[in-house]
Amino acid sequence: MKKIVLAAALIVAGSTATFAQTSNTSSANATLNVLVSNVKSISVSSGSTVNINLDNTQKFTNAAGATGVDGDVMSTLDVVSNGAYKVNVSLAGGETSLKNTNNNATGITTISAGNIYLAVSNPRQITVGSTAPSATFSATGQNLINTSNSLIATPAAMAGNGNAGTSGTKYDVTYTLANFANVASLATGTFTATVVYTITDL
Repeated sequence: MKKIVLAAALIVAGSTATFAQTSNTSSANATLNVLVSNVKSISVSSGSTVNINLDNTQKFTNAAGATGVDGDVMSTLDVVSNGAYKVNVSLAGGETSLKNTNNNATGITTISAGNIYLAVSNPRQITVGSTAPSATFSATGQNLINTSNSLIATPAAMAGNGNAGTSGTKYDVTYTLANFANVASLATGTFTATVVYTITDL
């Protein structure tokens, strides 16, 4: 009889031990939001001053025709855009020409923006491995200053796809003076204007 009572006591003790090992759990929730804004950013990261030097006879000949004379450096644009975008070019202050800084200059003292041509090359991602945008650009020289035509733009047909924006793309821009028939009549000195790049939604 003692053996039966002892066995029953061991079974009860074992059950109690098993029950005591059951753990309690608890959970809590948190909300995680990713807030996406419509960011458009453009900057000139290098080549913020470009000089087109007319300093020999061949350059005057080239500037008078379609060959043109390129600037001494390329401007590099850094573009960041959430979604489709376009980049347009103008002269600051509503100017339509580059003006000679010498108030006593004799000869032609302005160069029309229509004689400056821009070409884009070497697109590359700022962050290695990031997605390249679907943007198109003017690879050959185009007269785009003060016009509605875009220097760089996402094609309208591709604006809704996954590559419409860019987390950071660099573009090189070359300036060329060309098709200036009266270039030899320019006053000596420096002709200058501020070029403005504007990025907006497509």
